[in-house]
Amino acid sequence: MLRGITNAYLSVCISVTSVLAHGQIGATNTQRSAYDCHVDNLPTSWRFDDPPGTIEAHHVRFGELGQTSIDLRFRNGQAIPIQALALVVDYLDAKARIIDRVPLVAAVNSTSGGKPPHLLSPANTWKNALSQNDSEVIVAVADGIRTGICPARAEVTFAHVQSNNGSVQTFSSPGWRLGPTPAMIPATSRTAPRLPVDAPASLLAKLKINASGEVIDVAPEESADPKLVEWVRGQMGRNWKFHPALLNGRPTDSELSIEFLIYAKGMTEFPDVKPLMQPITVIRFIWSHDLFPQGSAVDRLAVVYGSLLEGSIPSLSFEEFVSTN
Repeated sequence: MLRGITNAYLSVCISVTSVLAHGQIGATNTQRSAYDCHVDNLPTSWRFDDPPGTIEAHHVRFGELGQTSIDLRFRNGQAIPIQALALVVDYLDAKARIIDRVPLVAAVNSTSGGKPPHLLSPANTWKNALSQNDSEVIVAVADGIRTGICPARAEVTFAHVQSNNGSVQTFSSPGWRLGPTPAMIPATSRTAPRLPVDAPASLLAKLKINASGEVIDVAPEESADPKLVEWVRGQMGRNWKFHPALLNGRPTDSELSIEFLIYAKGMTEFPDVKPLMQPITVIRFIWSHDLFPQGSAVDRLAVVYGSLLEGSIPSLSFEEFVSTN
């Protein structure tokens, strides 16, 4: 059974600008900084036979703050018009290592199935069913992953297609996966223990999540102050809940490699003393007065997941989209 992939990936109304560059051939890689990777015309294939269409003009940008912007054009290759579409895309480096796995969804603008149209960005809300050989742009924003390694290619591992006659098709490769995503970004507790180390501080660790989406451990990946490890464990184990990872559409245990960055007061940029080039999820603890200068009177460490602020609550999951289309 498909489980939730949050609507964080769908909140693209104000975050993504279409960058379709027609007429270019081959991938163009632009890297403005160590963690800002922009690839135009990314080669994209299907990891299963007889796909429902073709992927054209695929552009992706991995940003410094752990936000990925995706813009691609899908062309329907089937005789029956498509009413709704869900894809899972793997992004791979030149050595075929996974950088990120991202779901994308689009559908005809309709309030049927209890799905308000505002839950999809304008680019993903089609006015009409997509007829054979017609194409539409799909965009998405994925939060969490920062990388100093750009993707060399992409593969579609899963596709869910609903036609305008009500028929449904599912395509998938054996062993297709999606990683865990937060069910919400909880605010840090005002009664949380005081940070036991001097800031700024960082911790590289594996976040272990079970098939129910519960955080079961934070395991350091390098030598770290035990007091800092316990503080992070307390933060992640107290309020965080994840939509679990999927393996062939079923919940499974998983791990996330995370760099926890704890900012000092007055700091808006974290000192990058030891850059981590491999793909990694970034969770930041930033003082609220630095994050929201006009905010509340109480100054406390607030949490940010990629670019998602605490209090973010997803309103539509990947599972819900697939199940209602």
